[in-house]
Amino acid sequence: MTAPAILVTVEAALGSTPREAGAWMVVGEAGIEGTIGGGALEHRAMERAREMLAEGVERADLSLPLGPTLDQCCGGHATLRLRRLTPALRRRAQRMRRLGVDRRLRPGRPSWRRDGACA
Repeated sequence: MTAPAILVTVEAALGSTPREAGAWMVVGEAGIEGTIGGGALEHRAMERAREMLAEGVERADLSLPLGPTLDQCCGGHATLRLRRLTPALRRRAQRMRRLGVDRRLRPGRPSWRRDGACA
């Protein structure tokens, strides 16, 4: 993805959530890359990211309970950080894909991890 895009990162995952803190996805006008767990959580994040792209917004945070109001059965709580994708983060994501390693794209706090989605 080289067009303008938004990096969505799970900043905090409390209780039962589809993905752990640090999971990420990139949302552009034409598509997505990565996942924060699917379902209503991911759909809500994609909607907000596309609004940000259309409005020129640089940063946003979402705090979402994963229960009946969101139509997600996990029951936990996720805090999402949405940031316009910078050239530095874009390069980091490209290196990560080449290496085949799940590196968390948390600016200032990168860590190498090989854990996947949590149930």
